[in-house]
This record gives sequence, C-alpha cells and structure tokens, in this order.
Amino acid sequence: GSDILFSLIYKWFGFFGMVVLTASIVAFIMYIIYRYISKKNILLSIFIMIPTFIAVDTHILPRPHLFSFLFIVVWYIFIDEYYKNNKKLIYLLPIFTIIWVNLHGGILYAFVIFGLFLIGILVEVIIGNKEYLKRGLIIFYIMLTCLVTSGLNPYGYSWFINFIRGFIVAGDGFYNGLVLEFLSASFNKTGFVQITIIALIIITAILYKYKKGSSVYVIFLMFWMYQSLQYRRHFAVLGLFLPFLIIELIELKKVVKF
Repeated sequence: GSDILFSLIYKWFGFFGMVVLTASIVAFIMYIIYRYISKKNILLSIFIMIPTFIAVDTHILPRPHLFSFLFIVVWYIFIDEYYKNNKKLIYLLPIFTIIWVNLHGGILYAFVIFGLFLIGILVEVIIGNKEYLKRGLIIFYIMLTCLVTSGLNPYGYSWFINFIRGFIVAGDGFYNGLVLEFLSASFNKTGFVQITIIALIIITAILYKYKKGSSVYVIFLMFWMYQSLQYRRHFAVLGLFLPFLIIELIELKKVVKF
C-alpha cells in the first residue's frame, strides 16, 4: 500500500512531493509525541525531544517504515491511555491494524507493544496491585482481535511467516556482518550515548523508589534498550518510546484512579 502511495506522489509531484510527504510524516510523529508528553511537563518535554530526534534522524527517508513509526506511537498512546485513564481509544486498534498491515510489514511491533504492556500488568498484579487485572484482560482481548484483523491484507497471515524468516536471517552470524541494520549499536555514536545515559538515570531512579503502576514503563525501557544494543535498527524505536517513558517514570503518581 505504501509503495502505491509513494509512486503516486512521485508521479504527480516528483521528488519535491516525496520530500514534503516524508517531512510531513516525521513532523506529525514528533508533534504527537510532544503534545502527549507536554501535558505533564513542558520544559522537560522540550529537552527530551532532542535525543528522540537524534535517534530517528537516520531514518528520515521516503520509505514505508515511516508509517510503522507513526503507528508505533499511536499504539503506545492508545494503550497507555487505557492503562492509566481507562480511555476507550484502544478499541480503534483492530481497525488501525488493517491500515498498518497494508502499509508496512512492521505490524509485528504492535504485538510487541501489547506484550510488553501485558507483562508489566502481570508484574503489577503479582506484587499486589490487583486493580490492573481487568484492564490487562481487555488489552489481551484487543490484542487477539488485532491478530485476527492483521490477516486482512493481500497476503493473509504470511506476514508472520516472513518475520520468522527475518529473525532466522538476523540470527545468522554471516548476515549480521553484512547488513548494517543487524549490527550491534556503536557507543561511538553521540545520539546513542545520550539516550543511554538518560535511560540509565531513569532506571536508577525507579529502582531507588518504586511507584505504583511503573512496572510497564520499566519493562519497556529495559526491553528496547536491550534491542537497540543488539540491533541498531531498533535504536530509532527506542528513541520513539523514550519521551513517554521518561515522563511517566518521573511524573507517575503513587495513586492511580480506577
């Protein structure tokens, strides 16, 4: 789907149209992130948007993965709004799944986000915060619905098989040395160092003083930090999540209203 869109834009507006489209998608992603986190702390939001842009700047290209970046942000916000505030935006995700899976194969990120939220909720329930159980079940049911609707594309559920093949290739040491995205992150990259330092500070703060409901955000942070260390292609994804996680882990209240 995204290839058709890109080809039409190029046909009608040429290279300038491609530049405008790419810049518009990236700007919209940054706008959504900033609007969501600035509700809590404007000055801090401005500061943490800088390493976020550094993380994604190498991916500002007219490629289909930009749509996955957009949906990753939307997915996180919709689930997080339900997790914290019981807002019903999450019920739109099965419909958005159809759009996403027909634009780019990055739909697997949707289920990773679901999974991380569910693991975090499970941790909260185990340590005694039983009030999160009901919302965890709803998130699980929505995830199953999204899995069903993900098959509504010209290739059905073969997207999942292709991802399995991709993981096999990524795990092959021979290909790891040839494909740039499969290489481990380099600490010589300034942007990565900045984000890593900030992330480590947040983890230290959480370990020092636990806040109710924060397990989800700690798990998100640790998972994507590990993934970005393993494969540099996930560095940009870490950058997308980092503003949300920093704000939540700093500002999260001890009492969550249900």
